[in-house]
Amino acid sequence: MNGHRIRVRRRRASRAPAFLFGGIVLAALAGAQSAPKRPPEPFPVFVEAVETDDETLRERLDGAVVEVVRRVARHRHWFRVVAHADAATLTLRLTDYRIGSAIVPRLEKQSLGRGSTTMMAGTEVVDLHYLYAVGVLGGKREILSPEGRDAATSLREAGDDLAEELERFCRENYAALAARSP
Repeated sequence: MNGHRIRVRRRRASRAPAFLFGGIVLAALAGAQSAPKRPPEPFPVFVEAVETDDETLRERLDGAVVEVVRRVARHRHWFRVVAHADAATLTLRLTDYRIGSAIVPRLEKQSLGRGSTTMMAGTEVVDLHYLYAVGVLGGKREILSPEGRDAATSLREAGDDLAEELERFCRENYAALAARSP
């Protein structure tokens, strides 16, 4: 290096700011309660449909409530479905349920005899189920219908998706939920 030496001057940094910052972070983390894999007791959940004047929507929502109750009850480690809102820590309120149709590609195998097959392309019409809901925990409300995900191909699948979203909501708000639970 053509005879030049580079001297690095090292300064002794104060450890006090790092120590204080680390203590603040640890104190904040200690105050926040992370969600366990399973809560000690399942949270009581009440599932209901919103009131609406649209008779057709009311019938669809009433049918959807029955299926969503079944799907939420399957998450028995997290939820216990209750019959009255007064007994619930958490409310799942269905706001809309609609069915749309889409044309999707379909591949079929067709046998040509003597063991040879070919693939035929076609299309089919599929019903897509959209289920919208709001999770209510005290004064906190959150839309639980996942807009970014694909639509479900049945009400059962839409109910499963909604139950998973409800569990995600509970994990994110575990501290508030655990404080409200009896």
